[in-house]
Amino acid sequence: METLQELLIVDCDVATKPSILIPTTIYIVRDAGEIHYHGNVWKAEQPYISPTGVTIYPSTISIYTNDDCQLEVEITPMNVSNKTIIWSSDNTAIATVDATGKVTAVAIGTATITVKTVNGYSATCVVTVESPPPEDGTEQYPYLIKNVNNFVAFRNAISEGETFDGIWHKLVNDIDLTGISFIPVVTGWSGEDPVGSQEVYKGNFEGNCKKIKNFFATDASYGLFYENGGIIQNLGVENISIIVDSADWEIQGTGGITAYNSGIIRQCYVTGIIITCNGINTGGIAGRNRSTGQIYDCWTDVIITSLYHVSGIADGMNFIGTVDKCYALGDLISNNTCKGISPGDGTITNSVAAMAHINIGGRIFYPSIYSNINNYALNTMLVNGVTVTSSDPTSYQGKDVTISQLKSLAFYRDVMGWDMENVWEIDDGNDFPKLRGF
Repeated sequence: METLQELLIVDCDVATKPSILIPTTIYIVRDAGEIHYHGNVWKAEQPYISPTGVTIYPSTISIYTNDDCQLEVEITPMNVSNKTIIWSSDNTAIATVDATGKVTAVAIGTATITVKTVNGYSATCVVTVESPPPEDGTEQYPYLIKNVNNFVAFRNAISEGETFDGIWHKLVNDIDLTGISFIPVVTGWSGEDPVGSQEVYKGNFEGNCKKIKNFFATDASYGLFYENGGIIQNLGVENISIIVDSADWEIQGTGGITAYNSGIIRQCYVTGIIITCNGINTGGIAGRNRSTGQIYDCWTDVIITSLYHVSGIADGMNFIGTVDKCYALGDLISNNTCKGISPGDGTITNSVAAMAHINIGGRIFYPSIYSNINNYALNTMLVNGVTVTSSDPTSYQGKDVTISQLKSLAFYRDVMGWDMENVWEIDDGNDFPKLRGF
């Protein structure tokens, strides 16, 4: 065993302390604070930093009975030594709060939720609990989708043939679909369309700027919806995984939101991965955008791999619908054709393809015989391993645009004509635009 006489003592301060410490050396590291022994190193403990304040967000909320809401807290300064906080409710008969700040409404009335630091600083949130409005399926009083069970029941009703024609549903919380699988009721194929229940949704789905996360599927033609013939709006779909390893060539139509679209999809986005090993018509938003289909003010960041025909926003076959004011990131891989946005026989306007790579096809649409209006593509995008150059915003390759332009407010507002005050927002110069409200 080593004795103190055998050890070297080094006196230093924090700035000159060596980065590599020798085991047979005692280091006296001087700093503002007491010196304490720690292993073979003497080091200064940092001064204890106490909270000087706490803020709760939001400071007032209104929720319905049996609903819940997550409160957030900010303690100042950020580097306090002890961040322990205690939550309490002054009226648990009206609203309760757990150790994470989640408030649950119990009965109609008012309660004050308090959060307190270890040294007594506190902040409050006034919670007003109201009776939920009547749900009659109208736009004013839509049926509310509050949790996974509500969404599963909604989706299963469509699978069983319910169209919800003209009925409004509203998402009021984010939905995590981890472990949940939806199987469309489709018995076979006849030409381009399925035989049996086609799951055509004809209602109005108000996403309310909430998110559906971790949708996972491994079979058949897929999307959150099988076919949208109504309106889907203000919905985020994050971390989607559609992976169909099938030898059946007749997987026709796979999309992040819907396999088929004959209605309207607006102000939505999708992120994730879609792989249909033997599929045809795969798109980030919709697999097939039919002639009446409209998709606008949407974006995707999806890696898509399929045997035939893939598109960053929506694919299709003959009589393709409209895509306007959309952009697509990600990567597209197919043995046949890739289109950064959508097939060219539809109407594609004011849209941007900004993925890193497509392995065959056109940066905006394909084939090249068609013409569309005011579309742009990232100038460094690789098409089958090489960059292409185009100055024509009506062509299937779109007009070249730089990455700095794609992160510029002026480009979308002045060149593309996007509504950057009400629909889109952008961290000017630093990122691609995002939809407001999410």
